[in-house]
Amino acid sequence: MDTLDLQIMAVSLTVITSVTTLFILMAGFSLLEAGSVRSKSASSILLKNLVNVVLGLTGFFILGGGIFVGKSWRGFIGTDYFLYLDIGKDESGEETDVVAVSLYTFVLFTITASTIMSGAIAER
Repeated sequence: MDTLDLQIMAVSLTVITSVTTLFILMAGFSLLEAGSVRSKSASSILLKNLVNVVLGLTGFFILGGGIFVGKSWRGFIGTDYFLYLDIGKDESGEETDVVAVSLYTFVLFTITASTIMSGAIAER
């Protein structure tokens, strides 16, 4: 193992730890939102946040990988890697984990942003 491999592993571990903390933060936002509404609405708020996570993961799986890391079309939007086909391979065809770690970050930031947005309009 050379120093470049160790640096990549250290950065990947840092990003995974940070994003896992973000996932726990998202659960805290759900509980905060459930606590700020009337008690009869708390279960529907928690179910809404669970559906938000499921639909966010599904939507990002279908479209997000291609938009974020696909080959650029006129510098605007990605045009491949939809449905995560061959997402873990670099240009030479070798397996890599760097893309997977960055996509984990993108997925959770997208879902957390939508959870915060839905919490801002709870019971309105």
